[in-house]
Amino acid sequence: MSQTAITYRPDIDWLRGFAVLSVLFFHAFPAWIPGGYSGVDVFFVISGFLISTIIKQEVEENNFTLRSFYARRIRRIFPALILVMAATLGAGWLLLLDDEYKKLGNHAMRASVFLSNFTLWKEAGYFDEASELKPLLHLWSLAIEEQFYIIWPLMMNGLFKLGAKGGVTLGLLTLASFGWNLYISPIDSTHVYYSPLTRFWELMAGAFLAWHWAWIQSRINATTQEWLGLCGLLILFTGLWFLGHASGFPGAWALAPVLGAMALIASAGQLKWIGTLPAFRLFLWFGAISYPLYLWHWPILSFIRILEGTDHSISIRLSGVVASILLAAFTARWIEPYFRHGPINSRKIILLTFLMTLLLFSGYLINKRDGNFDRLPQKPHLILHQGSVGQSGFFAEIRAHYHECSNQRIRNDSGYFEGMSRCYESKSGQPSRILLLGDSHAEHLFPGFAKLLPDENISFYGKLGLPTLSNPNYKIVFEELKKSNQFEQIIISSHWHAEFNRKNPEIVKENLSGTLDFLLSEGKKIIILDDVHDFEFGPTECKYQRPLSSKSRCDVAISKYREQRSKYMHHLQSLASEHHGLSLVSVADALCSQTRCSMLHADTIAYRDIHHLNETGSLVVANHAIKQFFENRIWTRSEVRYEPPY
Repeated sequence: MSQTAITYRPDIDWLRGFAVLSVLFFHAFPAWIPGGYSGVDVFFVISGFLISTIIKQEVEENNFTLRSFYARRIRRIFPALILVMAATLGAGWLLLLDDEYKKLGNHAMRASVFLSNFTLWKEAGYFDEASELKPLLHLWSLAIEEQFYIIWPLMMNGLFKLGAKGGVTLGLLTLASFGWNLYISPIDSTHVYYSPLTRFWELMAGAFLAWHWAWIQSRINATTQEWLGLCGLLILFTGLWFLGHASGFPGAWALAPVLGAMALIASAGQLKWIGTLPAFRLFLWFGAISYPLYLWHWPILSFIRILEGTDHSISIRLSGVVASILLAAFTARWIEPYFRHGPINSRKIILLTFLMTLLLFSGYLINKRDGNFDRLPQKPHLILHQGSVGQSGFFAEIRAHYHECSNQRIRNDSGYFEGMSRCYESKSGQPSRILLLGDSHAEHLFPGFAKLLPDENISFYGKLGLPTLSNPNYKIVFEELKKSNQFEQIIISSHWHAEFNRKNPEIVKENLSGTLDFLLSEGKKIIILDDVHDFEFGPTECKYQRPLSSKSRCDVAISKYREQRSKYMHHLQSLASEHHGLSLVSVADALCSQTRCSMLHADTIAYRDIHHLNETGSLVVANHAIKQFFENRIWTRSEVRYEPPY
């Protein structure tokens, strides 16, 4: 097998060091370096440049073979990756709950065949857990890189056969990927983040630089190169702050780290004064261990988050950073050299492939067994609080005790999650006076209202997003409401703080106002409910006591809830004052005291995930809301029979 070397570039190792430290400190201390995530984009450019330089050299020397290329990729990527994945699965065996370990097994299985980005893309959504709770989440970027290198050697070989047109074609391919990134960014933030089609342009930007390297170097002098380097540094360092305030990344904002990295590489190390700085050699060292450091840092920080929650101290995070660096240094010194250096050895390639295949089947088995291997974390003596967590129990309750709505047109249009109806009635086929309208934050109140109002046929119609006339998801719902003589009372609830936070609040308020005008003109009485708290941890962290963890997390300071409510409450209050016939009712005290908000009610779990109630929570919050209806004289006991739960 052939082996190709390129001239050592200390400036590129420095850039690697910059990139990995940016990512490391962003994940450990995001407030310090809010744009540090852009280090991943810098890595893409570096990788595209270096690999394409090697391919170009081998093709020009008529020495390129796919066998040699992929053997080099295996011995470069696999050793550290296998070690980190095995260690992560081992730590998960000891520390994770069954559902968490099941998910980790699935992530390990996908990562072993470089499909992590597609798995995370599929998982992202309304019921997804916090990214910090996924110890192998960071492998999405490695997956995109390796997907690129599955096709890129053949494509680059084909581009060479086109001669001068090959460079033009490469530029057009890069622009096509970048153009798709720009187009899809405002439409689908998950797609633009995880799709290879919206990320390949960053690798191809480095490849474009490699392709035209000789031409570039022959046409710019040392002074120009130095200015390029200075511009690159300025872009990269300012991006560490300003990109933290950018929305829709990658989008057009990704040009900053990509152009900064390209400029610094194009400078060809002419910023010689950098080498006189004391930190230069330190950055070079971090550049040398950048790959294992990238692999180690996220699982360590993720397990700290899992064990200690969001309120852990700076010293604990610093210890995680130090541990990551030490493990990366060990991996770079003792593991990688055995496989990477010297002639390519077929036996070592076979061994690495076997070990990665073993991880593939280990992940499959963990996922297939639902993470349940009679391990310690979910032993009965570690259960601190009773209650149903997860989605299955809640929807089993809905299917067992309630009915799909009788309105055929809405029922046929109502599903927005596969396999889950979003149109319910508590009594089949009977007239309905009370309608719950909204997203899943209206839905999770449905069982509570249905149980507490036994004489009423409570209805729920729900779709994605806010229930407004401008939301096309609700078009059929509002058409039917206009025709219907039912639904004297409409209770609207939604994931308010998320909706007002991710959209222009004034536009959201304007859309709501128009919708309220429509409903009131139809003679409906409207009640708007505020929302319960969004936690940063899941209810499993409250239900179980983890090994090695000194605490169980069930509540947060009331200040966090007030901060969330501040995003939307004044807008709802303004709408209530502007619309006669609209009542605004708060459920803030249902699961909150004067100082804390809790996932528990009477020592029983009330949430099924970080921001959705389970059956217990639905009953508690609905009960609190109904009491407010009576106290505020929105309802009278002669109009509505109420059956208290306690």
